[in-house]
Amino acid sequence: MVLLNTALCLPALEVDGLAKGLSVIAAPKRFIVPGKRFALLPVQALPGDLTEEKIYHESAVKAFRATALSDKESPSFQFWGKCDFCQHLTSQEKVQVLSQLTAWKIDALAEHLRTQDNLFLAFIRLYHLSAPVRLDTLSAYQSPDKINNLIPLAQYLDVDETQPVLEEDKFLALKQKLIDLKVEPEAVLVEKTNGETKTELEIEIIEETLSQDILNDPEWFSKIAEVGNSSDGFAFEKLVRKSFIELGFQNSIGNPKASLDPIATGGAGGLDFYADKPYPIVGECKATKTQRVPSGTPAQLIRLGHSILQRHYDECIKMIVVAGDLTPGAIRTAENNTISVIRPETLQKLVELKIAHPGSIDLFELKDILNTAPFGEQSDRRINEFIASVWRCLTERSLLVEAVRQLSLQEKDRSVTTGYVRVYYNAVFAKDSIPKLSTESDTRDLLVELSSPLTAYVGREKSVDGTERFYFLRELKIED
Repeated sequence: MVLLNTALCLPALEVDGLAKGLSVIAAPKRFIVPGKRFALLPVQALPGDLTEEKIYHESAVKAFRATALSDKESPSFQFWGKCDFCQHLTSQEKVQVLSQLTAWKIDALAEHLRTQDNLFLAFIRLYHLSAPVRLDTLSAYQSPDKINNLIPLAQYLDVDETQPVLEEDKFLALKQKLIDLKVEPEAVLVEKTNGETKTELEIEIIEETLSQDILNDPEWFSKIAEVGNSSDGFAFEKLVRKSFIELGFQNSIGNPKASLDPIATGGAGGLDFYADKPYPIVGECKATKTQRVPSGTPAQLIRLGHSILQRHYDECIKMIVVAGDLTPGAIRTAENNTISVIRPETLQKLVELKIAHPGSIDLFELKDILNTAPFGEQSDRRINEFIASVWRCLTERSLLVEAVRQLSLQEKDRSVTTGYVRVYYNAVFAKDSIPKLSTESDTRDLLVELSSPLTAYVGREKSVDGTERFYFLRELKIED
């Protein structure tokens, strides 16, 4: 735990950007010593007669979506930050590049530089407070002269670093891009109709459009593992949500912070996915190329689950869908809090199985697997075993249909008895990976299943002496 009694006042829009993980930077009026900790206070006012449209790119206003305080007499704040690095700029040329990489318009940054002779840039690692902190009055913090200033708080706050908004690898990558002040080549190639280069935030909106294209791709399910093993967490969350819908899960509560809508995402303070039917299941996703999965990922599921679902969280199947190796801390957190770890490859296998054979996955059998200890990474192994067992069952039925087909070609009346099918199947198709049919009764049960009106792979008839006979109708193709 760390005690702090200082706050940095920032425009509400910038606090929203930091809270959503779309920004890691602020422009304080003075140098902030690296390592300094402070609460983040959103200020609804703006300096002078400036408007958001004059200060920020339009894409930033849309992406950050600042909202007014709901209770102006007793506002609250939900985040604290730590200054990771602070530098100052004096070059107009560098300020121009900075505008392309951030929410700020070039004119606003140039005016800042003109009036103060330098521009301080503080790189802020943001963390959630364990609970929102209420303030006694609004007026003391909401005047324009407080913006970008550090001010004292009337009380000390206990904070810790267990709930970062951004994982360390993501924060460091964004920080380094801003320190280097280098616009990525792909950003330069995307141009407006008037020839101006788009900002990084406008690139984010384009990436959102691309992720929407993935959802609309007829082969979307084939990209789950690929996107899960990339740095595109936004698209991965959408694919995970669509995957659970495809598997048969539903959400009926209408809460945007606990949703299964693949068009939307959980956003800051929201769960990555939640379904309440046929049973409650909740989870977080983390796409990554090479980074390890830290303990903050399962910890975030626990924090958001209790905060949003409250007592219903304990009733849920809990899951994180992640690529990359888990740190020892992440493994312990998952195992000790009944959280299953599922890999993107495993989720893709489940969805592909469901699409190829719609009736093959029993969600309540899956529930039993996910409710079984040990949790953590062992859950992924058990689900893969479940998938393999379903494929074995499908293969067995496919070969049984093929046995009936081959025997039907040999018989004059094109129908065969159960015993004949069993003997032929065991002689021709059974091997190490495909066990023999042990009894005639088991064989009959499978043939009756395959002859039902819902499947109709074989036909069934009764002879005058009461003997059942089966004949071929259509192939059961299995492509694993």
